[in-house]
Amino acid sequence: MSNYWSVFSTIRFMGVITASVTARIYRRHDNCDCTVTFENGSKRTFSCGKLRSFALQNVRQDVWSKREWEAPEPGAGAGDPVRLNKSQSAELYEKHKLKSLTSDEEHGKIKEKKYVPATQQEIQQFVADMQSLGFASVKGFEQFSERASLLKEITEDFGKLHDTFPEVFTVTHLSLGQLSEDVYAQYDPHTKIITLNTIFYNDLDYYQNDYKIMVNHKFHPPGTTYRATIPHEFGHAIEDYYNISNKRAAIELYNETHDGHFTRKLGDEWIISGLCFYASEGHYEDLIAESVAEMYDSITPRQISRLVFNYVLKKRG
Repeated sequence: MSNYWSVFSTIRFMGVITASVTARIYRRHDNCDCTVTFENGSKRTFSCGKLRSFALQNVRQDVWSKREWEAPEPGAGAGDPVRLNKSQSAELYEKHKLKSLTSDEEHGKIKEKKYVPATQQEIQQFVADMQSLGFASVKGFEQFSERASLLKEITEDFGKLHDTFPEVFTVTHLSLGQLSEDVYAQYDPHTKIITLNTIFYNDLDYYQNDYKIMVNHKFHPPGTTYRATIPHEFGHAIEDYYNISNKRAAIELYNETHDGHFTRKLGDEWIISGLCFYASEGHYEDLIAESVAEMYDSITPRQISRLVFNYVLKKRG
């Protein structure tokens, strides 16, 4: 299967802990007023030029502001415990109680929706619009709980693809369903189904932020947005429909544009610097998909994506 990866895939494929990992783990959740401290239990020495130096025991740090301080011994300086009566307890509870929690698939992240979810009528209209494009089937969108504007964007993105590749829609299925949290969507070449992941498509803010992290680390093409997922997955459907080899495309296009002959090392350097890391994975199995994503979502598609896209059009005949 072909997946469009999120942050956790960076860990899986790159084999390193990057800033994208800490951004997902050590991050503020919605309505966050938490204080997170780091305690190393060791001695830290600070120097202030030639004036003086001093040491701190039990150094603690606020991970957000990076402010450091020396923690007192447990219980040192503590005052008498404060006991609240029932009315004071009730008042404190009303002030700080949680307003809402997301579903289990969001791991209990606190969240307040600041938008109106799409109505059933809007969802039904979206399904009708997808069917009018010629999809073989459209399923699962009764689960959709995000804003209607996201449905409009999906409609626009598939509409642009339909202008050039209407024949691919006739054998391709579209669905909304839950996948693992390391993919935004996936195309299955055996069933011809593009599945959009509810973890992301039912939480647009989370989706947008996650995709930005991936772009910042050059895992996906710079200049693209979360909307690149639609043309990416459809790019897999295109290569499947026309039986186009990603590896063959990489070799032929490299040899056409360079004096030397293609090698894996040279190919990786060319594709990673000119497109993104993900396009170089495996046997370049996402080269076409990432190129289609950049062509349709970036306002300034680069040389490699243009070369690959034209290569696809020629193979299509």
